Amino acid sequence: MAALPYIQLYVADYLSDTMHLSVKEHGAYLLIIMNYWQTGKPIRPERIPLITRMSEAEWQEIEPTIKEFFEVNNDGHWSHFRIDEDLRAVLAKSEKSRRAGIKSGKKRRLQAIEKQSKTNERSTDVQLEFEPQTNHTDTNTNTEANTEGKAYPKTPEKKNNVPYQKIVDLYHKKLPDNPRIASLSATRKSHIKARWKNEIKSLESWEKYFTLVSTSDFLTGKTQPSPGRKTFTAGIDFLINQTNVIKIIERQYHD
Repeated sequence: MAALPYIQLYVADYLSDTMHLSVKEHGAYLLIIMNYWQTGKPIRPERIPLITRMSEAEWQEIEPTIKEFFEVNNDGHWSHFRIDEDLRAVLAKSEKSRRAGIKSGKKRRLQAIEKQSKTNERSTDVQLEFEPQTNHTDTNTNTEANTEGKAYPKTPEKKNNVPYQKIVDLYHKKLPDNPRIASLSATRKSHIKARWKNEIKSLESWEKYFTLVSTSDFLTGKTQPSPGRKTFTAGIDFLINQTNVIKIIERQYHD
């Protein structure tokens, strides 16, 4: 796979997950995930000290902390679930754009041939008449209003008064086997507030949302993991991330 010229870094999520890291650990972790993004495949453990520019002794000191962010398969190679998901999404989008480009190119070539053919049929002494364009009409649709608005209608609760604890209570009630929430950090509140404002605008909608999550084997840890990987169970941080919320509403995590 060709290296991508950029990396998707969700700053709020990164800072929330890595608040306990030292400066040295931050540097090592960022270098590793950048390398992982470019290569798109699990990393051999013996390469990691080279990637982090550390000696064996320096790497062994911080390895246990950094290892918590990765999964180790049967071959001992390190893999990263979040980056794997993002890479699949980026590559799928790229392939879709490539196919659309090929189709659009063929259409333009056919239009050019047809136009040239019509031009050749005209006499050079006759003034050309206006030819209406054959391009498609742009149909701008408000997908957010049409899909998410219908799925989770707004109810009369005050928009700016976010009931954080009630939302947490619904999470615990509907998803008793998912990771428990010990505290509501500022970052978590920020994500919940954003979802309340944009996608899930009432307690009724949050209840429906968590109920939808509960019907996904993947999100509730019931899916058998691939060899060498740990079972994944979605926690609150995963479920309040905007990208994941949209995927869940679209049932992309349902069989």
